[in-house]
Amino acid sequence: MKKILAVILCLLFWSAPLGAEPSRETVISREEADRLFSLIRPEWEKAARGSYYPGWAIQLSPRDTGMSLKAYDPSQKFSVSVQPFYDDDMSPPKSLIVGASYPVDFWTGGTDQMLSNIRSANRRSLGPSYSVSLVHQRVNRLDVIELFITKRLGP
Repeated sequence: MKKILAVILCLLFWSAPLGAEPSRETVISREEADRLFSLIRPEWEKAARGSYYPGWAIQLSPRDTGMSLKAYDPSQKFSVSVQPFYDDDMSPPKSLIVGASYPVDFWTGGTDQMLSNIRSANRRSLGPSYSVSLVHQRVNRLDVIELFITKRLGP
């Protein structure tokens, strides 16, 4: 769990098996979502505090609902973030926000196509066990993507 950030960062670019074409669209895999949704708040906060990725700036922000983790690559102007939302210290999170920001010229084919690809890839990756919604903003020449993820109850 200490390398949770490294896993998320790898998933952003290398969600396919090693040697396969990297995917920019898949922000989080089903495995990683399952892992994050299995952590109670103290476990998440311990993992977040132990997160590192060489060359990236890590920012932790304690919140009433759980610690937010953001990693920023200053050389590429790229960031990722994870914010689980907890009701208490003994239950898994009720939802997650997983975000990424990219320079506006990172994608070819236009913003609408990019958003459609990201939405489709993450819904496919997470499967029917999760509900996913996507929010996009353009801020200071960055495309900011946030996936709001909830785990569906039942079989």
